[in-house]
Amino acid sequence: MMRFMLVVLALTLAGAFVTKPSGADVDRMLRERIAAEIDRGAGLDPNDPAAQIALGLCRVNQAACVDLLRQVLRVDYEDELFYARIEADLPGRGKRTCIGAFTRVVCPGFLND
Repeated sequence: MMRFMLVVLALTLAGAFVTKPSGADVDRMLRERIAAEIDRGAGLDPNDPAAQIALGLCRVNQAACVDLLRQVLRVDYEDELFYARIEADLPGRGKRTCIGAFTRVVCPGFLND
């Protein structure tokens, strides 16, 4: 039984090592999340005409808007042995620490406040 548990543990650690997201994967996930937030209109007051104009412009040229918003976000990627630590500094929302493992990035409340 002990040998089986050690094999399972070794396979789990090997899987974590092989499937942790890279810096490029994290950047791609972040850009996809920003694009989804633009589509949703998250964080904008529906009664504010300036915000609605900005949202409309972002929806017209979403790629340029995502590039602009991505430049505002400061993201630090630290490659650990079995996982990746990602720290995102969001203007007005503070710093978030995320963990990337098994092709996923888990961020408590990231871009959802």
